[in-house]
Amino acid sequence: MLSKQFSLTMTWFIFIVLLVLSVRPAYAEWLIVSIMEDGTTVYIDSETLRHQGNVVTMWVLFDSPGMKVMDGISSRSMRAQFEIDCVQELYRSLAVTRFSGNMATGKVVSNAAGKGKWAPVAPKTVAKMLMNSQCKE
Repeated sequence: MLSKQFSLTMTWFIFIVLLVLSVRPAYAEWLIVSIMEDGTTVYIDSETLRHQGNVVTMWVLFDSPGMKVMDGISSRSMRAQFEIDCVQELYRSLAVTRFSGNMATGKVVSNAAGKGKWAPVAPKTVAKMLMNSQCKE
């Protein structure tokens, strides 16, 4: 009887271990793409890259070493979804959320969604760097 109970316990134990090991974390796969002069690290979520024709859509995270003030609001990090038109060399934001903590943590201090206006990709900008890295000829 003890042997049968031990076998059943081991079977359940192995099943639970395999289940736990097969679960993949549900967080973004942030990859560093640049570190700006002010120390802000720019990341891209490689799992959200979407290419549709000439347009690439991506999530980008800006993580600052200290508080930054934009439009009168202080934040340490910002997560934004961008679209880049590789042929026209234009970009626009689709969503922007700013956080009080690093790496998109802490309190949400501002949130905006909606398709922004297309703007030209200027030289020596994060948009240009993202376009160069994601737009293939």
